[in-house]
Amino acid sequence: MSSPSPDPLALAAASASPPHPRRRRLLRRRRQRR
Repeated sequence: MSSPSPDPLALAAASASPPHPRRRRLLRRRRQRR
């Protein structure tokens, strides 16, 4: 896969972490705030 990826860093992060680690944290914080 030597094609020009849009975000090599994002791809690496997604491969090591979930699809949206930051979004999940926000959801958890919002639920607790409510």
